[in-house]
Order: sequence, then structure tokens, then C-alpha cells
Amino acid sequence: WHSMIALRQTVFFFCLFTAMVWAGLPFYHQAASDSRRATAEKLCHQALFSQDVSSTSFLNLLAASFAEFSGNFSGSPALADDQAFFEELRDGVLLSNVTANTAVLGVLKGKRGRAGAMLVYRTEGAVGRLALPLDFDGLVERSSAQKAWAGPICGLPPEAAQGHAGMLLAKTMNPEGDWLGLVITMPWIIKTINDITGLQKVSTAYITDQGEYIIYPPGRSVSQGPQGLAEEFMANPAEMKRFLASIKNRETGIMPLEKLFPGDSSPWALPWEGPASIAYAPMSIEGWSFMMLVSSEEIGATEPSPPLSMVLAALLSPILAAFLAWKISSRVIQPLSRLSGALGRIADGDLETPLPAPETRDEISDMLRAFEQVRVTLKHSFANLAEATAAEQRLRNELALARAIQESMLPVSPPDIPGLSVATAIDMAGEVCGDLFDCFALPDEPDVLYCLIGDVCGKGIPASVVMSRAMVLARSFLLSGAGCGQTLARLNAALLRSSDSLMFVTMLIARLDGKSGLFTWAAAGHPPPLPGPSPLAGTGPVPWSRELVLGVQPDITYTEHSFTLARGQYALLYTDGADEAMGPNSSAASPGESEGREVFGEERLAAAFMAACEKTAPADVLQSLRASLLSHMGGAPPFDDVSLIVIRRD
Repeated sequence: WHSMIALRQTVFFFCLFTAMVWAGLPFYHQAASDSRRATAEKLCHQALFSQDVSSTSFLNLLAASFAEFSGNFSGSPALADDQAFFEELRDGVLLSNVTANTAVLGVLKGKRGRAGAMLVYRTEGAVGRLALPLDFDGLVERSSAQKAWAGPICGLPPEAAQGHAGMLLAKTMNPEGDWLGLVITMPWIIKTINDITGLQKVSTAYITDQGEYIIYPPGRSVSQGPQGLAEEFMANPAEMKRFLASIKNRETGIMPLEKLFPGDSSPWALPWEGPASIAYAPMSIEGWSFMMLVSSEEIGATEPSPPLSMVLAALLSPILAAFLAWKISSRVIQPLSRLSGALGRIADGDLETPLPAPETRDEISDMLRAFEQVRVTLKHSFANLAEATAAEQRLRNELALARAIQESMLPVSPPDIPGLSVATAIDMAGEVCGDLFDCFALPDEPDVLYCLIGDVCGKGIPASVVMSRAMVLARSFLLSGAGCGQTLARLNAALLRSSDSLMFVTMLIARLDGKSGLFTWAAAGHPPPLPGPSPLAGTGPVPWSRELVLGVQPDITYTEHSFTLARGQYALLYTDGADEAMGPNSSAASPGESEGREVFGEERLAAAFMAACEKTAPADVLQSLRASLLSHMGGAPPFDDVSLIVIRRD
């Protein structure tokens, strides 16, 4: 009798369970679809934000370089003469400075009210010019008044622009209406978005708020096919109006292509098969928006299919009920069955599923309470893990961008100066380095080597921006004829005017004449140069220059010092990461602490350099010196960034 009651109850409850599963399938579909759509939007919004930060930071850096460039023509008579302007850019270094290691195509020169402008650009080592018969007045007014990039510009030289349109940042130079502009193309941004977001099936494009292409999507280029979104949506004008209105209102959104194009037929040449979605958002640059074409499957924007386990459970539950009724005729199986179903949904990722409430005071109830505590703990742990993962991704994106900016500013190879040999190296202590250095020769002094070396307080993108600005300003001041000490004083004033981040910079500027061997230098809180293989005759060690670091106090003067390098003699420039290199922890120090770690020191650095000077080439001296530092650290990670410049007078 009790078995029959248990059988009827089991069959009843399992039939009820089957009905509930079938009734819950639509709700499951809706909940799963909403969850996946929310995940897709969060991922796309993160990618859009990361791309906006990286692009805006880079374009602002170019704007700062353009401000320095245009400052050299303030009041210049070359603004009124196209030929004089072209010859000055062709024969000087201003054009190479503003286009070096960047996406800058060239410089435009024009006059308000006069149609057309002259483009001066660099391609394959030569400087060329091209007359662009376009109306630039509207673009110049927009750029000058709002301090924003304007564009697009078509008709650029194909050998330099590679089929891309250009953007313009312009500035009116005088009341007569003469203006200068910077033209940039950015095909590099297509690869950058993949590196920043980690997505594999993604293509990007820049558009204006009117829907015109600035950076073209796949399968579109200048004068090749539709030039904007309005032409793409000719087959669906109603959706086109709503979509363009959303972009014009600077809104953010994501939608499948099937809502814009019948049958999900993309008009672009996307490099993958399957459905795609459009994510779009306004950029920090006024008048621009960012559009990302991404695979719907990769970001989880497709409709989920019901899990096979749920379908099978719904179909087989009556058979399973009869089987369990014959095997188990006890009421104990009922709470265990409900618990099993709830745990299955939790295992599928639904941590909101409630567990059955305990009804008795036995081992089953204790187990239900324990599982409920585990469910709550897992829910909080997954939420914390998602927040930590998002924060870590944002940090990795910032560090990757800062490292790219910094590496683009370091010299690729030392200059070739008769009578001098140079070798450089930098060992970074982390993802982003605080050191900076540069070696170059000025056009008017081909036999003179100029060296910059310094250390920026801080890390990340702010430190990289300060570093790049300091290097550009120092090179510009030296180009204008300033000496080492005068350049430091002017750079100190410039950093104080332009920075409120309380960052400071230590720097040493040196000038070495390859013919006479005269070595002139000035330092702002930086270690002095180290001559070798022996101290200078009759002078003893090179003294420390105790002038204050850059960016702290105004009206500082910096003293110039000098000595003479004999033929075959070396000079070493270094940052404090070399003499402050730490050895491994001693047995008395705890792991991660600096106490008990022996500092390399100035005397040991000098001795290692003197011994390395027995080599015959700066590269060998540099390798020997780095080997001494690595030996001292004994396999421990570097405590600080180390930059070294070794110079030999042949």
C-alpha cells in the first residue's frame, strides 16, 4: 500500500515537473537571450571605450607635436611664399621631426578665401609637394575654432596615403589668413583594435556624425563604392534614418545586421562567415564616431539553443518516474530529486536558481542548507571575479598603449658621425619604462653628437606623454641653437607651463664634437657622465651637477661643464637604475623587501666600466657592462629601469 502511494506521488510529481519544464522553455530562452545580449553589450562597450582612449591619446599627442611645429613659423615670411615654405621643409628637419614614427602624411599650407592648398609630404626618403584643388575654408574654420580634427580629405597622393582618406588639424597663423594644417591617415587603427580587445573576428571603421566614412570598412576605399552609411542603406531607408539619427545624436548601441539589411547580407567584405553585429559609439573627438563590425557568435549575440539536457529531461521524465517508482518507494527521493534539478541548473551557470527549502530535521535538510550556502558563496565569488577581470583588462590596455607610445619615441639606431661610435641599450623593469634617451646630429653640425638621457617620475600613459613631450621639446630647442644648459632651462619652463600632474624629470644633455673631442654637458638632477678607461688627465672624477630636476621650480639656471675625450677614450651616460641595481635578497631579508639587498653603487659601476673599456667597440663595452649588472642582480628581477649610452672617440 505504501509503495503504491509512493508510486502515484512520484508519477504525479514527475509529470508536473515535465509540464513545468515545457512551460519554462520560453522563459529560459528569453532569460538566456537577455543574459548573452547584456554580455555582448558589455564586451563591445569595453572595446569601444578602449579604442576611444587609445585613438584620442594618440591624436592628442600628434596635436601637441603640431603645436610645436607651427610655433616655428610664427611671424615667418615663408608663410607668404609657397616656394620658400617648401624649400625650408625640404632642407630642414622640421618635416622629418613631425612625421617621424607617426601616421602623419604631411603639412598643408593655404590661405583663407583662396581655393586649394599645397601639400608637402615625405615618401621613400624624398620630400614632395602636391597642389590639392579643394575648398579648405570650412575645414580650417572648424579645426581652428573647436580645436578638433576635421575631414575627410580625398585626392591625396596614392604612393603616400595608400588609398586612404585624410583628416586635417589646421591653425590660422596670422591676420592675413595664412594657415597651416597637419594631414594624417590612420590605417594602423584596424590592427590596434584587435590587439586591445582580444577579439578575432572584428573590423573597424571611423565615421562622421553625418555617417561619412573617415577610416573605411573592409571592401570600401576612397572613390571605391559607397562613401558613407547613407549610400549603404539605400535598400532599407527607414532603418537608415533611425540608425543615422542615433549616430548623429552621439548615442551608443549594438544591433545585428539582420535588422539593417534583409537576410543578414552584409554589404562589406567581412573576413568571416556567419552573422555579424554593429557596435557604435561617439568618440571624444568632436564630430567623430567609432563603428565596430564584429561576429555575433564571438560576442554571444546569437539566439541560444535550449540545452539538450533540458529537452531530454522533459521527454524522458515520465519513463524515469516509473523506473524510480519501482526502484524507490520512499519519500526520501523527492527532496533529492528537486535538489538534483536545481544543482543541474546551477552547474549550467544559473546561480540565481533557489534550492529546495528544508522541511525536516534530518541529514537531507542539513545537506540542503550546506548546498544553499555553497550557491550563495559561488554567486558572490563569480561577481567579484568578473569585476577583477574587467579591471585587469583595462590596466593591460593602458600599459600596452603606453609601451607603444614610448617605444615609438626611442631612436631606432645611433647616428653615423665621423670619428665617433655609439651604442645604446634599455632594460625595462616592467611593462612601461620611465627612462628616456635619444642620440642625433643636427643638420648644421654633422660632426657633432647630441645625447639626451633622463628618467620620468611615474608610470603608465601620463609618464609616456611627459617623456615624449620632453624629448620633442629638447630636440626642438637644440635645433634652434640653444646650448645644453639653456635647453634644460627652457625645457623646465615649458614643463611647468604645460603639466599639472606633479611629474618631474631628471635629464642630462651632452654635446660631443667628433673633431676636437670637446665633451660639453649639463644635468638636472641626473648622474654625470663617466669617462674611461681612466679618469681625465689632471681633473679627477667628473663632479655631480647639483641643479634641481625639471618640472619642480621655475627660473632655474643649469651650469655647463666640459672635458676633452682623447682618441680611443670612452664616455658612459646612464640612469640611476644602473648604480642602484639591487643584488638578491640576503638570508636576513624577507622576500619582496629591499632590506638586505646590496646596491651596485657608483664605485662598482665605474670599476665595471673601466674594465669593459678594454674592448674595442662600444657595443662590446655595453655588453660587458650589462653582464656585470646581471651578475650582480643574481637572477633577481631589476629594481628599476636601466638605460645606457656608450660613446667612443675613434
